[in-house]
Amino acid sequence: MATLRQLIVEGQATGEVAGDDPDQLVAVVVACLDGLGRLALIQPEQGRSHFPDAEIVMRMLRAPGTQGV
Repeated sequence: MATLRQLIVEGQATGEVAGDDPDQLVAVVVACLDGLGRLALIQPEQGRSHFPDAEIVMRMLRAPGTQGV
C-alpha cells in the first residue's frame, strides 16, 4: 500500500489526483479492488458482466476539473 500511497501523493503534487487525505484515498482504492475481486470470485458471471472500466475506477481519484489521459 505504500507504493499506491506514493503514487497518489505524486499525482496530487501534479494536480492530477484529488487533494484529499492520501491514506483515505488508498483505503477507497483498496476497498474498491477488494470488492471487485470478491465479486469476481463469488459470482463470476455477474463479475464479468458488471466489471467497471478502469476509467470509472480512476475517476474516483481524479482531481476536479481534470480529464483522463
